[in-house]
Amino acid sequence: RAANAGALVVAARQTSPAASEANQFNGHIAIVLPKVAAIASALQRGANYPVEPVVGDAATFEQFLRLYGPEIAQAGGLNFAHTQTANGFARHYGAGATPGVTPVDEQVEFYVYLSPTRIN
Repeated sequence: RAANAGALVVAARQTSPAASEANQFNGHIAIVLPKVAAIASALQRGANYPVEPVVGDAATFEQFLRLYGPEIAQAGGLNFAHTQTANGFARHYGAGATPGVTPVDEQVEFYVYLSPTRIN
């Protein structure tokens, strides 16, 4: 909602400092993009977007957001102009957590920049 209102919102996850395996990551950060149910519904017709739950109204959109999170943009090992939070953070989920099954807000923290800013 904050991103849709024009606020800067970031999604972040810190990996445990004790993680020292070669494939472990320190953490991840991404920018939350403003999106609405109609856009999510349209993106579900593409090949790289979860098809369940089917977004058709406000209730199914809320369910989709709970599992997959809002759209994000990220740059790093994988670059996305847009993807769901669960996809962008999939390699950073904790042990026993599954993207698309574990609610995204149990794995990723969201921060809103408090000062209203506009670029004209």
